[in-house]
Amino acid sequence: MPEQAHPVFDIERLPDQADRRAIRAGELDRLLSRMALLHAEDRLFLEMHFEHGVSYEQMARICGVHPSTVARRVRQITQRLLADEYITIVRHRRQFRPDELAVAYDRYLLALGYRAIARRRQLGTKKVRQIIRHLARKVGQLLRENQPTQPDPPRNPVNKDQQQP
Repeated sequence: MPEQAHPVFDIERLPDQADRRAIRAGELDRLLSRMALLHAEDRLFLEMHFEHGVSYEQMARICGVHPSTVARRVRQITQRLLADEYITIVRHRRQFRPDELAVAYDRYLLALGYRAIARRRQLGTKKVRQIIRHLARKVGQLLRENQPTQPDPPRNPVNKDQQQP
């Protein structure tokens, strides 16, 4: 049997149509390669759903919550992983201080609020807010700098013989 890139993963086992569309859009490799960055609980959610094909209803029964809560959580975790903010920071980590890297992890991957980050990192909420604003500005700048430039659209020169009077 020939080996596939992701032998455990079978796109047709995904119970949700939106998940299939996202995966077909070419996000699977990015998603799977970034899963190791996640907190263990979030990683387990994605593994259950994407790798083992567990439905939202089954996951909801296990967790004791409504299926829409599970669907929302899977979607939010997936969106955080596929967003480029944290990956951009990691790629340019030499430009950031250790406290900025820690706050970036908490904000962009764990989706913690200012107060939770402040408690976790033993910082004031004002300092956390300043760091997050700085991160957002710097990430925006880095993304603009690294964005491939789009070529100008081809011009359609009008032949003088084809011009209408």
